[in-house]
Amino acid sequence: MMMRISKLYCRALIVALIMLPLHVWGDSLNANMGKMVSGAAADRDGCVADDATPAPTEYFDEATGLHYTKVSLDDAILFDSRSCDLNGRACKELLRIAVELREVPFAGIVIYGSADDTESRDYAVELSRERAEVVRDYFVALGFSEELLSVVGLGCDYPVADNSTLEGRARNRCVEVYIVRS
Repeated sequence: MMMRISKLYCRALIVALIMLPLHVWGDSLNANMGKMVSGAAADRDGCVADDATPAPTEYFDEATGLHYTKVSLDDAILFDSRSCDLNGRACKELLRIAVELREVPFAGIVIYGSADDTESRDYAVELSRERAEVVRDYFVALGFSEELLSVVGLGCDYPVADNSTLEGRARNRCVEVYIVRS
């Protein structure tokens, strides 16, 4: 499968992952989770202020007995209309998450892709799945086992924002990452 991210940028990020000691990236995912969950105020570049640390969004599935932690990507992983290409900010945010995941136990990662409602439902489901697959492929390129990564294309059925505005539609062209806790 062809990766839809700059090969040069990916190589630079992989080198950064290998060369930088893990302690440079901060404490474990648990300590930094607050900066990664929905609700943190981001500036126009997608950067979250240090004081914006809401509580993690935790879920428990009684049917499976699994605990999930939702990881918000601070609007960094938004896609252009009809696109599933990762931009530089998205790669940087995914790299940060990947480094932190190496420090905590987890059983898997579920990546949900979404789309706005400007296209047909079938097209939106296909596009949202491709978006989730691009993120999965990025994690695989960083050394994560593909067997631990699941993707789901939600289409436009579960919007994170109001599709009646340009801003809302832009926010719905995204992925959400859920960590399955072990």
